[in-house]
Amino acid sequence: MRRLGYKLVPALLVDYDSDCISVSSWREGVYVTKDLVREHGLTGNLLPPKTSRHKVCFDIPRVDIQLSMLRG
Repeated sequence: MRRLGYKLVPALLVDYDSDCISVSSWREGVYVTKDLVREHGLTGNLLPPKTSRHKVCFDIPRVDIQLSMLRG
């Protein structure tokens, strides 16, 4: 979003350690954990695309905000 010139981005704050959030892999034979995802995210050494698949047991609210409002 920053590269596109936006100053704001909609976000949802969740407790990543909650049992309501689970992680697996899209790739057969690849084992992914929350700790692995967290470690890669914090170091900037991101996992390849489609490595982690997250599932949640709650509804993610719909956000209807015009893009012009996100430019700040």
